[in-house]
Amino acid sequence: FIPDLIGKVVKVRGTVTSINFRPAGTEYYIQDATGGIDIFASTTSFGSFGIGSTVEATGSVTQFNGLTELQLTSVTPLGSAAPPPPQVITLSQLADGGAGEAVEGRLIRVDNVTITSGSFPASGGTGNVTITDATGSAVMRIDGDTNIDGTPTTAGTFTVVALASQFVSTAPFDSGYQILPRS
Repeated sequence: FIPDLIGKVVKVRGTVTSINFRPAGTEYYIQDATGGIDIFASTTSFGSFGIGSTVEATGSVTQFNGLTELQLTSVTPLGSAAPPPPQVITLSQLADGGAGEAVEGRLIRVDNVTITSGSFPASGGTGNVTITDATGSAVMRIDGDTNIDGTPTTAGTFTVVALASQFVSTAPFDSGYQILPRS
C-alpha cells in the first residue's frame, strides 16, 4: 500500500477527469487506460485544465495520507479527448483491507446509494457524508470547490460519479478509501 516508485521522478500522460480540487494550487486527477493518479502542486503555475484535457505530467511519486500523488515539476497540455467513462463499482470495492486500492485515482460510478449520515456543508465548506449501497458504505467527501456545498443534502436513492480517493494517516494505508464527486 506504498507506491513502488515512491520518490522516483516519472512522466505520465492522461486525460483530466476532475475539477481543480486546490484552486490556491494545482490538484487534478488524470487517467489513462491503465489507471488514474492525483497530480498535485502547491502553486497555480501549472495552469488550469478542464475535464477532458489531455496532459503530460512529470514529477515525483509521493504519498499523502495513503493517496498516491504525483508532485508536479511540469505539465504539458496535449489537447483534449473524451474523458474516460466512469468505472461502475459497488461500495464493497472501497472496503478496508486494501479493496479500494484497485480503483484509487480512477473516475467511478456508484449506483443506488443513499446518504445515511451527515449533510452537505455550507457554501464554501468541505465535509463528509456517509453513503451506503446494498454492499457496504463509504465516505463521500464534499469539497468546497465543487458546486455541491451550500446545496440541500440529497434525499433518497441516487447515482454518484466521483473520483476514488483515500485519506488515512497511519500505515499500512489499506483503509480510508473515499469518493470525491466533482459536481
